Amino acid sequence: MSRVEVPVFTGTTKPMRFFGLDARLFALVIVGSFTIGTMVFVSGFWNTWGFSSWAFISGIVAILGGFWSYGKSKKDHHIITVWVAGFRGWKGGKKVRRFLPALLFGLIAQPALAAVEANFRPPPVLDLDEIVMVGLGLFVAAGAVGVLAKPLLVWGRFHKSGGEYFENHLEFDHILEDGMTVVLHSGRKCRYIRVRGMQYATKEEGLQRQALNARVQFLNSLRDTGIIARFVFRRKAISGEVRRLAEDVYSKYPTETLQAIGDHEARFFGDAWLNEFLLVLEGPGEKAGQRQLDDATSAALANLDKFSPEIVRAGTEGRCPLTEIICEHVNGTKRRLGPSARSLALEVGALAYDFDKATGLITSYDGATPRYERIIVVKEYREKTSGSLFRRIMEIKGNIEVTLIARSIETTRAKATLLNQSKQASMFGFNPILAEDFNQVYAVVEAGRETLFETQTMVLVRSRSMEELEDILARIEKLFSDDNIGFAYDTFAALEEWFERLPGRVVKGKPLPRPLNLISSNVAALASFSKEPEGMEASPFGEGPIRTFNSVRGTIYQFQFHVSERAQSIGHYAVIAPSDSGKTTLMLHLMGGMLKHKNTKGFVFDSNFGARFMIEAFGGSYYDLNRTDEGAVSMNPLQLRDTEANRAHLRRLMRIMSNAEGDEDIAIIERAVRQAMGVEEVRKRTFSGIYQSAFPNGSHVAEGMRKWIEDMDERKGAYAYLFNGARDELAQQMQETFLVGWNADQILKETDVAAAVFEHIGHVIKSECATGGFGFNIFIDEAANLFRNQTFKREAEVMFREYRKLDGIVGVAFQEPGALHETGVTSAVMTNCSTFFLFPNATARPEDYQDFNLNPTQMEYILGGSDLSKGLKRTVLLIKRDKSGGADSEESVILDVDLREIAGPMMKVYRSGSKSIALMEELQATYGRDNLTWVDHLP
Repeated sequence: MSRVEVPVFTGTTKPMRFFGLDARLFALVIVGSFTIGTMVFVSGFWNTWGFSSWAFISGIVAILGGFWSYGKSKKDHHIITVWVAGFRGWKGGKKVRRFLPALLFGLIAQPALAAVEANFRPPPVLDLDEIVMVGLGLFVAAGAVGVLAKPLLVWGRFHKSGGEYFENHLEFDHILEDGMTVVLHSGRKCRYIRVRGMQYATKEEGLQRQALNARVQFLNSLRDTGIIARFVFRRKAISGEVRRLAEDVYSKYPTETLQAIGDHEARFFGDAWLNEFLLVLEGPGEKAGQRQLDDATSAALANLDKFSPEIVRAGTEGRCPLTEIICEHVNGTKRRLGPSARSLALEVGALAYDFDKATGLITSYDGATPRYERIIVVKEYREKTSGSLFRRIMEIKGNIEVTLIARSIETTRAKATLLNQSKQASMFGFNPILAEDFNQVYAVVEAGRETLFETQTMVLVRSRSMEELEDILARIEKLFSDDNIGFAYDTFAALEEWFERLPGRVVKGKPLPRPLNLISSNVAALASFSKEPEGMEASPFGEGPIRTFNSVRGTIYQFQFHVSERAQSIGHYAVIAPSDSGKTTLMLHLMGGMLKHKNTKGFVFDSNFGARFMIEAFGGSYYDLNRTDEGAVSMNPLQLRDTEANRAHLRRLMRIMSNAEGDEDIAIIERAVRQAMGVEEVRKRTFSGIYQSAFPNGSHVAEGMRKWIEDMDERKGAYAYLFNGARDELAQQMQETFLVGWNADQILKETDVAAAVFEHIGHVIKSECATGGFGFNIFIDEAANLFRNQTFKREAEVMFREYRKLDGIVGVAFQEPGALHETGVTSAVMTNCSTFFLFPNATARPEDYQDFNLNPTQMEYILGGSDLSKGLKRTVLLIKRDKSGGADSEESVILDVDLREIAGPMMKVYRSGSKSIALMEELQATYGRDNLTWVDHLP
């Protein structure tokens, strides 16, 4: 999260207080009391009760009306007299229009009251003193009516329950031909910008400060422009998308076992939420306003480039993303919408609603199903602002929308307001707010380093049940209380606030319901666009995540091996995991998820049969490369078809097998390849068969090849059983199934043997998948010995690059970072791998991980000192680095990889060890192994 906090200049964000009372209430009490006292005094002196009684009543009305208005709507935020407060509260146009209703009210009510007091006798002729008192009374009455006017108008507009539709109050009209500008009914215009956000956990404080300054620059660009910025942070339900994927994608697993795991995973994450950030810019509709909107859009894209902003545009045919995002903003639910000739308000707002003015509860109806909504409004930021508040709110599971409205105050008015507040603070020495606060704000505003904004922060919560709604609201209340933030639930003003979160309802001169003045830095600190990694919804393998996990912060992460959806994007991965960390189980779970995409295959170079049970339970095939009997895997590289690609493979293979060095060795190998391919009868092509004639006696190559052949005297080399088979079965093994595993623990112990075997199997994988159009994933457990072979080490870069071109990925696992470092291929792995799985290792040292460039938070987790993973059985630090995306393109998240809840009852197939294998073989002997019936009988 963002660790940058900005102190609040308290005088600009909360009302001044006198004797513990809000300054507005203080002014009401003082002025009302003064008015009453004056009227009583004058009445007693001149004995003119007939008219001064009305003035007395007016004073009472002013005080009660002021208290009532303050408690209900809190519109006026200036420290001024109750009369001026009343005039400012009546927002009907010019000042004369504001005053006339109050004047008429007084003129009508005053004679009536006088008549009652005079027993319905005609009122006497007014004397001068009476005229003065009537004038004062009317002035007080005008203030009272003005203070009451706004909340009464709101009540009058929205007091009805039922029979209303959101569309009747929405301002959206149509989309301009540019495909990105929305015209409102009033003529004003707006644009939607989707902001991807930034992960702050991977950023040092200096970079976080730079990001804050960039947001401040954007906000300062809005100074004196008339542009209103809405920062919208939404919790987005993905349950509908999960259901769609379950029908379209997840229903295509190749076996019942994998299907059952996928189905349970889809159900488990069916109530999942992701976060979405929007920046909505709104400006005037005239030509000058259009230029201002264009300039504000350009400033947002330029200054917020670190947060990946993207203008939401209309679609030309089929779906219209802009209409869809407006619909989501209005209703909080996603609908698939296309371009429409109808008014946008009709397109996106066809929901009926009820409004309870007593509680502020809004009930909307999508058909007959009710949904309950309430708004919490921030009254006061008392200490500091930071992105932590919004981030923590957005970690709560539920339909939540945080809106921060920011409207710049004209510089001249802002400076005058600040000077006035400074003088008032100095005037009352008992005021705890120092005038220096205002002076500091005045200085930075005058210098242009900051802009003063009128802001409003509100949180809208939606739920299908009142119980869930109350639970979410209680959790948000606690967050506000923990941060010492004042908040309130409005009643009949709540519906007006509901609409003011949308474009078109906040215009120049119209006060916000709960206005707080904040400078640019405070607004920027709140709107940090702090994003927890959420992964990707698609990859080159296909639509939908490979697997879904919870992060340790409770957010949802959609895992992909790749860093981009683009074809041939990087997807290679490295795993650093000590023994018994659950590494193999996790890798097989991920590989199983990949197999829901058609035209994908998985291959595992296993150690000590750790993956055998899972591979066979998934429906794959498993072979033991250590066997030398009749059940051994038959491999014969020389029997491949005579193509240039296969000849290049044989040259690499023989260099590895013989540890060839220098030009002479290379020349011998070249001749050996030509000789082998020249043998017309394919079954006679074996290394043992060509050894005598192809490799000169006494040569370095001949000595190196000796352990791979059986000579004329029937003396077998240690590995003669590997590459002299009657035929090469690898291609057939790969064609028969979607998942193949090879146990290679003994082979992996020998550097040259491990490298040679992988070179050949890897080449066949590449050839078969290229021919069949398959994407593939190769996981190599205990990979250190592979890279200790000098020839294989030199070819590693080529291997990564060639597999990537075929949409293939390779994963390499090491028990500790030191094992990777010792092989000398750290650079190749760090350069070519985009995804890193780092498991906790309490015995590790920080210097062991220096090649991974970890920050302190990540290192603390590796060493076991992080509180983030406390209480969780299995976790892993996932780091994804897009080499093409620059320094800001790292994604880091700690995942909860305990599969018990994700896999549910199918957790029974995630087993390893000799006892589990014995049980599997027993069940296979009883129920057969081909149709996976044996899996159903697992305890």
